[in-house]
Amino acid sequence: MTGLRGTNLLFQVEPMVQNPNGFDVDIDAFDFDIKLDGRNVLKNKIVKNVKLQSKKKERVPFEFDVGLAEVGMTLAKLASNPRLDWEVSANLKSGILNIPFKEGGRVTL
Repeated sequence: MTGLRGTNLLFQVEPMVQNPNGFDVDIDAFDFDIKLDGRNVLKNKIVKNVKLQSKKKERVPFEFDVGLAEVGMTLAKLASNPRLDWEVSANLKSGILNIPFKEGGRVTL
């Protein structure tokens, strides 16, 4: 955890990312978010201008916020209804390519 802003906890992670290609990959922008029961509980700050060098692993920093109010409301709902709808969405932009991703479902606890 790196801080607190309003009702959001701020985090930064630096996962290892591998580019197995024989060429560099430029990431112009990348963003993602996670929703639980329609509430945006996790959202990252847009990662911009990252170059993944060919055949290398490197750390790529991501900063994201976790909404405490949204998490609290989701937990309160779970107390009376053990089903949870979830959705993960992301968008990657590299040159002229724009690659959206969205997946979701329901979990019964």
